[in-house]
Amino acid sequence: TMGVLSTNHDLGGSALFIMGLGMGLPLIVAGTSARHLLPRPGPWMTAVNRLFGVLLLGVALWLVSPLLHPSVQMLAWAALLIFPAIYLRALDPLPPRAHDWQRFGKGVGIMALLTGAALLLGVLGGSRDPLQPLAFLRATAMPKPERQYASPASRRWLNWNHCDKPPAHRSCSISMPTGASPARKWSA
Repeated sequence: TMGVLSTNHDLGGSALFIMGLGMGLPLIVAGTSARHLLPRPGPWMTAVNRLFGVLLLGVALWLVSPLLHPSVQMLAWAALLIFPAIYLRALDPLPPRAHDWQRFGKGVGIMALLTGAALLLGVLGGSRDPLQPLAFLRATAMPKPERQYASPASRRWLNWNHCDKPPAHRSCSISMPTGASPARKWSA
């Protein structure tokens, strides 16, 4: 924009060129020294590919979730959590000399398995909220509180004058006690 707004085209062109070099220089350095700076491909890259695959499936499910029935949505989330948990060997015992990453993966797998099982149990129990899949357990244990309406003290603030179902010609008014705001009128 500096080159467009100013009359000095050399200054604007050189500023855009310098900014382009600044943005492209890290790519040039990474491309020319890829053998020395970047890690070698191996089994870790396969694990990263699978992790990003599961994350992309989660994004796809999140994008289509408004189109799905809540029970189908909860089943899909449960499957997306349970299958990778089994892949992470959440149900298998750890070897005696397990590495830290194996322990971490097993912990993540157990958490995903428990969350997926809770979603599956919620669908089977009739819950329709993926964020509260076990809410049906609470609903049977505690009755819902009755809806609280305005108390008699707050009802005194409103003085309804024949406004249940007014005719089209008549206007209704809500009058408040003295000292409050003036009466508000509207036609029905």
